[in-house]
Amino acid sequence: MASSVVELSAATQLEIARLENTDLRAQLTAARSEILNLKKVAGTGAKSSSILERCQTTTTKLLEYIDARPDVNGSVLKSNPAEAMQVFDGVDKILLDCDGVVFSNQTSIPKSPEIIAHFMNSGKEVFFVTNSSHRSRLEMCDKLRKQLNNPKLQPSQMVPSCYAAASHIKQWLPHNKKVYVIGGQGIVDELALVGIETVGGPARVDDKTALDEDDIEDYVLDKDVACVLIGTCMEVNFRMIAEASMYLENKNIALISTNQDEYDIMPSGRHVPDAGVIVRAVEVASNRKALNCGKPSDNLFQLLKREKGVSKDNAVMVGDRINTDIAFGQMHGLRTVLVLSGCTPAETVLECLEGKGQDGIELEHVIPYLGYGLEGEEENLGRKKRRRLALSNAAARE
Repeated sequence: MASSVVELSAATQLEIARLENTDLRAQLTAARSEILNLKKVAGTGAKSSSILERCQTTTTKLLEYIDARPDVNGSVLKSNPAEAMQVFDGVDKILLDCDGVVFSNQTSIPKSPEIIAHFMNSGKEVFFVTNSSHRSRLEMCDKLRKQLNNPKLQPSQMVPSCYAAASHIKQWLPHNKKVYVIGGQGIVDELALVGIETVGGPARVDDKTALDEDDIEDYVLDKDVACVLIGTCMEVNFRMIAEASMYLENKNIALISTNQDEYDIMPSGRHVPDAGVIVRAVEVASNRKALNCGKPSDNLFQLLKREKGVSKDNAVMVGDRINTDIAFGQMHGLRTVLVLSGCTPAETVLECLEGKGQDGIELEHVIPYLGYGLEGEEENLGRKKRRRLALSNAAARE
């Protein structure tokens, strides 16, 4: 006679789950200790301290929440340093978002220079895949070489959204046609590198910032413009929005965006409006929808697949935003890692763990920051190298 299945009460199931997660308190203590030690190593600089304090607060909140809610999947949070490093095993290509992952504003996130050098020295390909559009690949490479103290970095490792947009537009833009730009010099430079002339671009001191009704009635459009491209623009004004919307009255003129991020975040936690704000303004003014060339778009993935050999089997996407970085990775089958050093607060992560997250995204791996656990990994590699050397010497003696 088959034994019947005994149904456990909800309270009993929760208690069993709690017992299975008894190591969470130890992990909480270890995570706090790791971040506190990192703060000491990083020094007392106000910006580094602010980044690490935000990271520590978010990690602590999550661990305490998971400890109190054993019914959620706490295994996604790799608070054990060794587990954090294991999320990079078995892949050849590391795709890194920049702001919030590698640096915050103009300050390198502690240990990010070391782990990037570690990845490259280990034979992994590292690509910096950012929705930022105000620097070209050359400018971006120059900045990161200095900021990360890594002269080995090459422009071919840089994938800013201005480059993704320029590559996409080049594929279909007719010869001798122009692009009207709301954005920075990085967009203009990347378009120039693929032979495309631009109208608009970075604001000049003598530019008008407003247009009245008579100005709009008399405005002469450039008949060669075939595309409007929008990126981050700190000097955006009414004139730019009006000009873009006038071009877009022609339904044959395409509307493209380098990215659609709503905001960036400062080390202090304050929000800075990003390109998505400008995109929305032009969309409303023109009654058009922009095609996105940044994360999480398929346009960007096809570029990485075509030029960098990225596939779902060989790459991991590391980012600090769920609706761009993590969504991008999951939409295209990549392994994904969310870091807590950027703009995603603990509350947003908790919503995902409860199944209430943005667009139904389920988090795969969450780590406190990019270089978390690096020292232990370097020690392991050192032991492996010493063992290989010992075996090699022993073989030579035989």
